[in-house]
Amino acid sequence: MKEVKTPVVDIDKDEVLEIEKLQSKSNRFFIILALLFTSLIIGLPSWILTTSVERAQLPIEEISQLNSKYLNNITYQIPVKIIDLPSPLDGIVDEAQGLLNDKLKDSLVKIKLFGSNDSVENSYELKIIMNEETDALFISSNADRLIKLLITPETIKYNVICELISRALIDTVFQTEITRVNLETKARKIIEFPFNTNYKLSINFLHSGSKMLDFEEKGENSLNKAMKNFQSFLNTLSPYANFTIEQQEMWFEKRVETEGEFVENGTIHIKDTSMFIDYSEWGLDQDVEMDPIINLNVYLPENEKIIIEGSNKNSFLIPQWGGVVVCNEDETLGYDQLNEIFDIFAFQILKFLGIDTNSDISLFYRIDEKIRMQTVENINESLENYQSLLKLINQLETIPIPLQTVEEINESIKKVHETITAFNELNWLKAYEASNQALKLSNIAFFHKDMLSQAYFPEEHKMAVYSPLLGPFITIVTLSLIRAIKEIRS
Repeated sequence: MKEVKTPVVDIDKDEVLEIEKLQSKSNRFFIILALLFTSLIIGLPSWILTTSVERAQLPIEEISQLNSKYLNNITYQIPVKIIDLPSPLDGIVDEAQGLLNDKLKDSLVKIKLFGSNDSVENSYELKIIMNEETDALFISSNADRLIKLLITPETIKYNVICELISRALIDTVFQTEITRVNLETKARKIIEFPFNTNYKLSINFLHSGSKMLDFEEKGENSLNKAMKNFQSFLNTLSPYANFTIEQQEMWFEKRVETEGEFVENGTIHIKDTSMFIDYSEWGLDQDVEMDPIINLNVYLPENEKIIIEGSNKNSFLIPQWGGVVVCNEDETLGYDQLNEIFDIFAFQILKFLGIDTNSDISLFYRIDEKIRMQTVENINESLENYQSLLKLINQLETIPIPLQTVEEINESIKKVHETITAFNELNWLKAYEASNQALKLSNIAFFHKDMLSQAYFPEEHKMAVYSPLLGPFITIVTLSLIRAIKEIRS
């Protein structure tokens, strides 16, 4: 059998190298394309997913409507029931109401009159009493909120009873509230503490003597006895805020001489009290709590007598910190001295809370007044928080809006509506409670930790973090792709 030989074809080595080179270029190009494809399909979505921020939808339209309708424009009515109306004055309620409406037509505070048979909660009671001598007005100092208006037959004869009622209510009983609400500025008085529903009272007895203070008087602890009276005062304030008390006796080194003080007849007179307290050395700034702390200090000088210039009670206030009473007594503090000291503390607390101390009207009325005014302030601050939040998210498009923030804003808006409804129902205590919750929720929403952290993390910082990671990768891939395209074309 004849053997058939297949001719051998000689392949040039240069051609083989060229083929391998082309295959290498093609493989490199496809590897780069696969890397780009993987980066675009997997890497880029993953990067966007992990670096994007949550931006839930806020109720922008509802917030805008609330601000345009109620911001600095909240009106409310104070309910007053006329009781035991004498028969000759039947029908006087409607006539007096018309006169009140005319006088208060431009006021944010209105007065709503009711008859004896009307049912309304938390109302003041106006009792008109016939009197032969003279017209007079008496306001109860108790919690019954009773107003007595004594009128003479001449007042009825000349038909000025409605004018007398309106003047009694507008110019006397509710005069301070009407004036302050209509003229109140947004700036808080520098002396007042920020609003809170809970306060801590830190009562400190400060002295540099070596002896312990003696509170025993006639076998009875004078401090406990005086403290009971002080606690009764705090209970009166309970509709507005709650108070916890901490008391201690403290020792310190000799006080630092204040600027401008002088000695006269053996008594030290102090004019500038700004440097009187040595906060760091006396250990008065060690409490760190969420609730505001009102420091109430009794300063007992040793071997010297101190007079605070310009003070009738030998005391002074330190804005948004506390008060000091200088007590020039010996080592024994009796009930009378302590009672006087706590009376001064009570006055200072009213100052710190922004409750009127210049009016002769009963404390119960002044607390009611503060509650209603604080309710209006709470709602205005809540609406301003909404407005500030919208402004913030519009200016910072990368700031997150957590779903929890939206829920808190929605709940806060709900409480705002509840406040307005309670005001319309003349239930100002319910309105106050709802406004407190509205303000608390709006503050929590506005100061959400996730939002705050991003608000102070601008785009420049993000680029500083991403550039060392993404810069080299993008540079290498781009240059490799350019090189591969050039090689294929060549």
